[in-house]
Amino acid sequence: MSSCFDETRIPDGYFPIKQFDSFDKLLTQNMTAGSCAEGCKKCQSASATNCTECFTGYSYNIRTYTCVKCHPFCKTCTKSSVDSCQSCNNGYFLDGSTCTKKIKAGTWGDLKTNTLKPCKAPCATCSGSESHCTSCTANFQLKGNQCVDCIEPCVIEPFTAKLRRTRTREKN
Repeated sequence: MSSCFDETRIPDGYFPIKQFDSFDKLLTQNMTAGSCAEGCKKCQSASATNCTECFTGYSYNIRTYTCVKCHPFCKTCTKSSVDSCQSCNNGYFLDGSTCTKKIKAGTWGDLKTNTLKPCKAPCATCSGSESHCTSCTANFQLKGNQCVDCIEPCVIEPFTAKLRRTRTREKN
């Protein structure tokens, strides 16, 4: 498909088709443009191997001059595999170079950056920010959404972050 464009305003995803008159003079009036291959933001021809830049959601292969679609969880990537993400689509969080929905213990999902970030000690788990604790590490107890020193002898029940006080009774 080709359309007419001013050469200086060729939109992304198109390339200029240069036309010459019978004296090999470049005609710039009513320049036409052709579509680049899928995923190509900038290209020099319709060939899939002439891409010079890719749209978001595609990775650029410098050896083959092609654009390859990222894994569906990835917003940007270095390859099409799930473990080659540089940033994630909404609803997923970057964990290393993988986008996941699962928020692992000791981290929280930052919705602004779509990344997993570590909880701030002494939070064992947190939600919404690094210091909004949902459970605490040993020798700390949860008070509201903060971890405070355990003053009385106490035991933190695993996975619930609830404090259970232990008292010793003297036998008569």
